[in-house]
Amino acid sequence: MVNQTQHTDPLETENNAAQLSSLLMLLHGNGQESFNALSERDRDNILWLASDLACKIDVAVNGEVAK
Repeated sequence: MVNQTQHTDPLETENNAAQLSSLLMLLHGNGQESFNALSERDRDNILWLASDLACKIDVAVNGEVAK
């Protein structure tokens, strides 16, 4: 979980957004077949990573964790 009082660097937010965008490209279209071929644990970890990145971006943009 991201600390709500944490001050975020705009460059870090931009990097997180780029990472999330690239990660999500691998989860749809042709990449979906590769994603689905992974073990359940690996799929869960990838989705957890995407969620963490989205949360960091949300905090940086909105200043709080979405409920």
